[in-house]
Amino acid sequence: MTPARSLLIAMVALALLAGTRPIAGIEQFPRGLLAAEPREGSCTIETRPVNFGTYDPMSPAGTFATGEVIFTCHRDRYGRLLRVRVDLSQGRAGSFDRHLTSDSEALLYNLYLDPDARTIWGDGSHGTETFLQPLPPNDTRIVVPVYGKIFGLQDVAGGNYSDLLQATIIF
Repeated sequence: MTPARSLLIAMVALALLAGTRPIAGIEQFPRGLLAAEPREGSCTIETRPVNFGTYDPMSPAGTFATGEVIFTCHRDRYGRLLRVRVDLSQGRAGSFDRHLTSDSEALLYNLYLDPDARTIWGDGSHGTETFLQPLPPNDTRIVVPVYGKIFGLQDVAGGNYSDLLQATIIF
């Protein structure tokens, strides 16, 4: 282990894609939402980054941070919209053992549905869970926290680390 040092961790960026039906807007994070007028039977989605700030490689506890996925759904003229599901992709790691990268270095982390970092937020495969909202209220912003954790005692070089994920809303 090298002497104590700090690492500046760049935000985890989430690029948003449409769900199984058209959404009113698509956002590339951390830029603003590119939204059109809401349509019946549609949803809009936006995100707030998970920004870990400074990481201490000597800390066994790791580093925690939060972000947000925010969505608003508009029911169709018949009032139909039974449930909403939000999935997160694997990121650049290609698995749900996610990692932030900086040049040739990798820093292991993950994103969770719960503040205790027990339920990995993914797409429902490989032991991950998705966020489900049954009967979301019409035209109401739903703010869902994203809990992030960088695992402790990782001996990596200083620098800016990042990952790119997709958040997909299915309704």
